[in-house]
Amino acid sequence: LVWLIIVFLSAGALPLCAQEFPLPPGFTFDGHSDVRQYTKYIVPCVNWLQQTPLDQHRQQRAEANTFVMNWLQINPDLSISLPEYSYRFHDIDRQLLYLFMEGWIKYSIESGDMDVTNGSIAGIHSMLGYYKSGKAVGLGPSEFLDNLAAIDSQGGLPALFDSSSTARNTYLYLKAPAPGKSWRYNENYFDFSFYCINFIRPRSIVFR
Repeated sequence: LVWLIIVFLSAGALPLCAQEFPLPPGFTFDGHSDVRQYTKYIVPCVNWLQQTPLDQHRQQRAEANTFVMNWLQINPDLSISLPEYSYRFHDIDRQLLYLFMEGWIKYSIESGDMDVTNGSIAGIHSMLGYYKSGKAVGLGPSEFLDNLAAIDSQGGLPALFDSSSTARNTYLYLKAPAPGKSWRYNENYFDFSFYCINFIRPRSIVFR
C-alpha cells in the first residue's frame, strides 16, 4: 500500500515539472487555409513556452515559436507592431522577444482586449516573469532586466507608456568605470557611461 501511494504521488507530481508538448505529432501549418483553425493551439503553446526552461526541448521550442509567429503573421484578428524598446529584449536574447510577443498574444486571446498598451504590459510581465523564475538558463544576469523588474515591482510599468507632456518616466542609470582604475593626472576622472529606460521616447537622452 505504501509503495502504491508513493507511485501515485510521483505520477501526480509529473505535470508540475513537465508539460506535454501542445502540438500534435506530425503537425503542419498551412498558411493558405483558415488560420483560425489553429488558434486553439496558441495559448497552450505559449503556456508550454513560458513553463519550459531554455536549456530543455530546444527543437520543440523552435517549432512552437515558429508556429506562433507564423500564426501571428497571417491572423486577421490580431496585429502586433514591434515597438522600438522591444529591440532591447532581442539584443539580450531573441527568446526574450518571443516571450514578450507571446505574452501579448496570450493576453489578447484570453481577454479579447486589443489595446496596445495593455498587451505590451502583459508581454513584459510574461518576459520578466520568465527571466526571474530562473528558467532562462544560460542567459545570465541582465542589469537592464533587473532594473526593469524593479520598476515593475514598484508599480511603475504603466507610467512608462505615458506619452503626456507631464510624464516623468525616464529612468537614468549611471555606470561607473571598473573599480581599481588608476587615474593619471591628465585622464578623465568622470569616465561614466549611462543608459536610460524610456519606452515612449527611447532616444530622449542623447548626450553624456
